[in-house]
Amino acid sequence: MGSSTQNMFGSALVLLGLTPAILAGVGFTVGEIAYIAVHRPGLSFLLSMGSPVIFSGRVLSYSDPEQAWQNTGSSKLVLNGMNPRFGVVISVLQYILAIGSVANVFTLVVEISARSILTFDCIDFYKPIVWAIVPIFIHLIGTVPYLMGSKRSGNLYASPWLQSDLGTHIQDAQLGSRKKNSSHLNKSSLQNLALQSTHARFLWRMKRYIIEEMTICACRPPVSLSSNTKVPLWCVGFNTMASLIGLVHIIFGTIVLSSIYFIRVEIAVYCIVRFIISAVICRLILIVEFAGMQEIR
Repeated sequence: MGSSTQNMFGSALVLLGLTPAILAGVGFTVGEIAYIAVHRPGLSFLLSMGSPVIFSGRVLSYSDPEQAWQNTGSSKLVLNGMNPRFGVVISVLQYILAIGSVANVFTLVVEISARSILTFDCIDFYKPIVWAIVPIFIHLIGTVPYLMGSKRSGNLYASPWLQSDLGTHIQDAQLGSRKKNSSHLNKSSLQNLALQSTHARFLWRMKRYIIEEMTICACRPPVSLSSNTKVPLWCVGFNTMASLIGLVHIIFGTIVLSSIYFIRVEIAVYCIVRFIISAVICRLILIVEFAGMQEIR
């Protein structure tokens, strides 16, 4: 191997080593994903996978989800009063872009792992894949405690047709059971009634979850999200721990990506561009959602 080839591989290592730090500027904070997860948990999960690096911010600082939208650059962008049909189109487009970003990231890290080796570990090839998967668990550490400590003061699902559907299902179940035995309700009838009512409630809850997940924030009725004025200490602890793990994750990614050998400079640039495209797309989706929350807050 000539010296020029070695220099080229060395330059590629430097570029790849800078990738986590570059992506951190486009990545999400723990508070941003936690705040989106309250309204659209499925979309927030995809966004956490599509952006492979977390912006940890200041170490051991609390990333407040309630204030996350102010730091996204969308505080001046307001999207409200949108046509619901157009909102469905945007929601479907968001999912297509988010799933495409996730596929782009994971196909890229698998390709990198298969076509190169690590200078400090020539046998194990899965470390880049681990680096891409870890952000999911970091966001879960910061999101789940926030969801447990927060509560809605309004009911997003207070739709008349949803409530009438639930009442109709339950009434039908009750009438059907009573017709079988109009004189009295024995033990078997009570069990059947309970099972039918449980089944109706389950269907209704699934319906309202799908409606919430597919409804962008710009098309929702006013909903206020309130939390305790004093944040529980355990919530702050998990949030801070997630940010700290995010910093460790950046260091781990720098070590792994800067140790990938047998990659040319142009291929390294190609990989960085693909990572940035996925992160930017996920960031734009987040900005659109926060812009639609201007009346929700």
